[in-house]
Amino acid sequence: MKKVFFIFFALFFSYNLFAENPVEKAFGNNAYFYYCAKYNSITKVSSKAGKVYYQDYSIRNNSAVSGTSYSEEIDPTLFEISGNKIVSIIYQDTRMILTDIKNPTQIVSFLNEAAYNKVQKILGSYHDDTHKQTISLSESNGKFLLKISTSDGKIIEDVFDQFYDRGVVGKEYSLFFGDSYIELINIQEAREQEMDYQYEFSFPLPYEKVSYFIKPAKVKASSTLIEKNKAADFYSENNLFEGSWKSWVEGKNDDGIGESLTFEFEKPVSIFHIGFRNGYGDLRYFYANNRVKVIEVLVNNTIRQEYTLKDWWGFQTIRLNQNNISSLKIQIKDVYHGTRYKDTCISEIYLQRDAYVSDYDLPDFEFDSLTTECIKNFPQTIYKSIKNLPLGLFYTQDGIPLMLNLSNPTNERDIYIFKNLDFYVYNPTAKSWKKDSTNPIFAAINPTVENAIKNKFPMSLGFDDSRHSLFYIVSVSNQDNYLDLDFDGFKFYKHVDEIEPYIK
Repeated sequence: MKKVFFIFFALFFSYNLFAENPVEKAFGNNAYFYYCAKYNSITKVSSKAGKVYYQDYSIRNNSAVSGTSYSEEIDPTLFEISGNKIVSIIYQDTRMILTDIKNPTQIVSFLNEAAYNKVQKILGSYHDDTHKQTISLSESNGKFLLKISTSDGKIIEDVFDQFYDRGVVGKEYSLFFGDSYIELINIQEAREQEMDYQYEFSFPLPYEKVSYFIKPAKVKASSTLIEKNKAADFYSENNLFEGSWKSWVEGKNDDGIGESLTFEFEKPVSIFHIGFRNGYGDLRYFYANNRVKVIEVLVNNTIRQEYTLKDWWGFQTIRLNQNNISSLKIQIKDVYHGTRYKDTCISEIYLQRDAYVSDYDLPDFEFDSLTTECIKNFPQTIYKSIKNLPLGLFYTQDGIPLMLNLSNPTNERDIYIFKNLDFYVYNPTAKSWKKDSTNPIFAAINPTVENAIKNKFPMSLGFDDSRHSLFYIVSVSNQDNYLDLDFDGFKFYKHVDEIEPYIK
């Protein structure tokens, strides 16, 4: 039997909450359906003879699959009741919101039409008796809201674009956003009690908003490209922190080896990772221009080490893990050569203070107009994350958008299982995608894909930094015959596992 944990969540209780048989009174003879964003599921809740009965429906392949049924004798205060009607319920450490669903057959249409646009996901709540306030963390339409209700009844709201399941170190406190609750921990007390989780929680207002990302006080480029008929700052180093496809482009007449970026800070900072979006941000010209291959990083004018960046346009990081940084310099040592130009480009740089920053934490990023159009018009997009390109979208060296389209994919830990694969090319004039298997890139993989389809071998599409590829396709037959291909942006090639060096 699934164990149900409950959190006391008292924001909107009414007098009817404490009346005789309040659960029965609130339910009446009806059953209610609740959407649980945490588990992407629907739960049917009804009552009989003092018990509450649950029926879970998990959402799989655009259908609702009936799951576990069970009942619980529960404290009615764990419901939020307004006007004798249950409006939400604390379930599985997650607050579920009452939907307009009347029966299970409407679950799928509800998810397609409303779930991701209208339902607010409550990630956790905490009541601070010392300062008489209630704090709750919510997610709505991809934005994170920290709501604080104070003793005078006023609600303070703040948007956290970067925070998700992380510990954020502030001026005096750490704020931990877990899957199911918020802990507000006094750092000094935590150290004194050796992190034994026996704290007196406190969080005085006003609190100080803290970001995972550090913005330098000054950014200086050794050179910047200036083109005729374009503003002098069109390729400026300031583009690196703008959150869009606009990029810094060095201004030398050669490949830009030796050119650099210098960042200065108002006070010493700690940087754990440096994140990059390599190359020119308008993906039509990504391969046309140089991309950075090797960089040298100097901290406080002292060489730290050299790093090699991957030749792709998505978010990638290098580990710095350095404290007390007053100045940071990134110098170009080698490049991936462009097909048309010698200009070396970087679209975005992220200076991260935290060790574990996921794609959810990244600031919003504005793709170029063609990429945005491609994503909007494609009939079925599969996203690696909310801040990166759909998995399977890429550009040719000539700047033509191509896409892999999977048939009825199922997601299992960022790997998409599918049975059929189609190849599409984008027509910017018609603003539409067209199936095309004649492209040389596709032709190289078509026979192996057709063989997998013919023999009904399931295939999977995935993304893995360790493979050093944009994505990979794997198919395994019952006889352990493997189709294991990597795609590097230019071609598919057979994957070869790296052999670890032998150490005596």
